[in-house]
Amino acid sequence: MGWSFFPVFTGDGDLGREEPPCCPLHEVAGGDALMIEVEAMSMLASLVLWALAAPPPPPALCDPFTVFFDTESASLSVPARALLENVRTAAAVTGAEPLKIVGHADRAGSETYNMRLSARRAEAVKAWLQARGISRSRMIVDAAGEAWPIVETEDGIAHPRNRYVSISLGC
Repeated sequence: MGWSFFPVFTGDGDLGREEPPCCPLHEVAGGDALMIEVEAMSMLASLVLWALAAPPPPPALCDPFTVFFDTESASLSVPARALLENVRTAAAVTGAEPLKIVGHADRAGSETYNMRLSARRAEAVKAWLQARGISRSRMIVDAAGEAWPIVETEDGIAHPRNRYVSISLGC
């Protein structure tokens, strides 16, 4: 059997009593030997209330938004612009920083060509967001070329899911 804690408010400011399971508190050591100082509990309760009242930090959106592109193109399609509007809204609402924008290309064409194409795609996304009020200082832009394909293919094989820009907020 263990000890039980019974919170008791008393007139002299004490809080808390512990009783052994065998007998009432007043029968053990005159009743006051087992008083528990619970100032630490009071401080803990204050800390918990403070933490609950503090505003949360802006959420990071680590699952990236993905904008797809046509073959050999860095032009933003109508669906791409609609998705970027969602990115702009999320960035404005959350305040999350930085916006990481990474361009990608499929494996058709040379590595050098695909690196340049992925950079142009990332820059197109950055320019669109910047034109709609997202500060350039909030964005980090990179190009991955053929690296990190969504769909693994052999070299020289084009795949539409590998022509994309990923955008993550705050990660």
